[in-house]
Amino acid sequence: EAGECLFLIGSYQRYKTPYVWLRGGTLEGYENIDRDVPLLLKTTNNWHTHKASVWDIVCELVSLAVKPRPRNPLAVNFTHLEDMALMHSTFCSAAIMSILSQVLRERPHRHDWLTMIDLQKLAGMHFLCFAAVAEEAVATQASPVHSPHVASSSQAHSRPSPPPPRGGG
Repeated sequence: EAGECLFLIGSYQRYKTPYVWLRGGTLEGYENIDRDVPLLLKTTNNWHTHKASVWDIVCELVSLAVKPRPRNPLAVNFTHLEDMALMHSTFCSAAIMSILSQVLRERPHRHDWLTMIDLQKLAGMHFLCFAAVAEEAVATQASPVHSPHVASSSQAHSRPSPPPPRGGG
């Protein structure tokens, strides 16, 4: 789609440093770059001195690619999750919770409180979806993974909304 960027993040054992290539779309400030040359990013340039993680690279890429710059580059797109089929949403929410938990454990980021609010809302959504999948499986006496009722996209719209996050908005 227009306005989207596609990145390749790779690392070579020999160099012990990750590299990032722009593979699709355009990025402000990098319009005339050779696509075979890695991008010059703060996180990759300072990899050895600042103990950065792959999530720091992702945050920098989101901050470069998304305009206006987001307050939280790791923000969860809840609308997209809610539009998924129930089973898919259940698995995706669990995977995202795992990733965000890992990010929060690694080291402090300036947007941790926003990530924590998303993680709390995501956990509520996940457990509501998981309960709905379990109820559907019991009701149909079928395996939840193979039930056509659980996988239907109409289920994505009939699930209860996640609880609002506590405090801070």
